[in-house]
Amino acid sequence: GSTRCPVSSYYLGGPDFLDEIRMDRYQMRSVLTYFGQWLGHHVVKGGMDAEYTRYDHLKAYSGGTRMVEVPDGSLFVDQRQYGWMSGPDEANLPASLRFKTSSVAVGGFLQDGWNVADRVTVNLGLRYDTQALYDAQGKLGMALPNQVAPRVGVVWDPLGRGRSRVFAN
Repeated sequence: GSTRCPVSSYYLGGPDFLDEIRMDRYQMRSVLTYFGQWLGHHVVKGGMDAEYTRYDHLKAYSGGTRMVEVPDGSLFVDQRQYGWMSGPDEANLPASLRFKTSSVAVGGFLQDGWNVADRVTVNLGLRYDTQALYDAQGKLGMALPNQVAPRVGVVWDPLGRGRSRVFAN
């Protein structure tokens, strides 16, 4: 009878999978605070923040091919290629794939913490954010503008000693 080869995978031309990922994030933030008195104590804050993020992922296979035998032993399949079909019998097989995206987010806020008679604090605020997502060519892919978020909260100190509180947001 025939003897079947015990090797089911063959690698040619290199160590196999190559992967390079770069992720960067740059952020800045500024906050101004004002302490004042008018019908109680006020802590007024305003600020802005901005962020730029970038993602760059390159992946490829080195060398030639990796042939793997199908379970019934009838044929070998090349498992080391990326690609897509662009038509009948038209395969596109690039040597590598690269994914690149970037994002810009900008936001700002204004808030007031109003302390009335040292027992009740009312917090009021408003935040605005916008974000833009870009593709590898720098074209805008998606925008999330005009994200407005109002903030309202009340804190009550029933004993007036700063050790207990009841709050609602």
